[in-house]
Amino acid sequence: METSQKDLCTENSHPKGPLEGSKAIVRLYRPCNTYSFSFHTKRINPYEITDTRGSGTLYNTKKARYFLIELDQHADLDLTRKNFFTVYTNDIEMTHDHQRIFNSSSKKLNINYLIGTYLTFTFAINRQFSPDTVKKYFKRLRQLLLVKFLAIKNRLSSDSIKNRQTNTFIRFSSGSHVIYLGFYLPCGMNNLFGLGKHCDQPAAFVLSRNRWKCHTHLLNIENVNLNIQTNSKFPSNPALYKCLTDNPRAKKVHST
Repeated sequence: METSQKDLCTENSHPKGPLEGSKAIVRLYRPCNTYSFSFHTKRINPYEITDTRGSGTLYNTKKARYFLIELDQHADLDLTRKNFFTVYTNDIEMTHDHQRIFNSSSKKLNINYLIGTYLTFTFAINRQFSPDTVKKYFKRLRQLLLVKFLAIKNRLSSDSIKNRQTNTFIRFSSGSHVIYLGFYLPCGMNNLFGLGKHCDQPAAFVLSRNRWKCHTHLLNIENVNLNIQTNSKFPSNPALYKCLTDNPRAKKVHST
């Protein structure tokens, strides 16, 4: 029996087996593994300090409140090793602590995604900023925090003997509303009258060789004297002064 051209067109338009494209669509909608991690807040009792200039403004609750995230030195940990993150705040007006669960399709969190989730969690709690303001500056704040995180790591790992400081926070303001965002490094153990006492206040800045303390216990930092001006106006090379004194044309001042 001969097959007409019409029958051939009908067979081609209705194939017996499934199309290759349909298999691709099935694979596209196949469910993937998800990993859960959580954020929760912890309130710290604020304390008053007399000097609120520079980095000391972090502790001034009259100006703003801080929300600082505690990260491991290697922030890109597997969620199987750590799946919760704490945000410390001195906002005593909060009636209770907050907690929120997020999901990730990757077992190893990206630091960029982690900081973005931290900002989402913080602005969901602190609602003094409008959603339009948060959306407008969200990417900029995330970029500034990434730069700050890298600067903190570089400062702590430095072997320099100079007491140069790197702040642990950034300031974000919109109109009359101000908030401090950054990273929480606890002051830690301090010796008070020969007894060890733990301090949970955050450090406003870090120094080289893994040194940091809160403003109350700055004197407990080894080899640090922040009240001495390190940048002198005069050269510290003695050979230069010897060269000037040996020069017969050098000007001399005589007292009368």
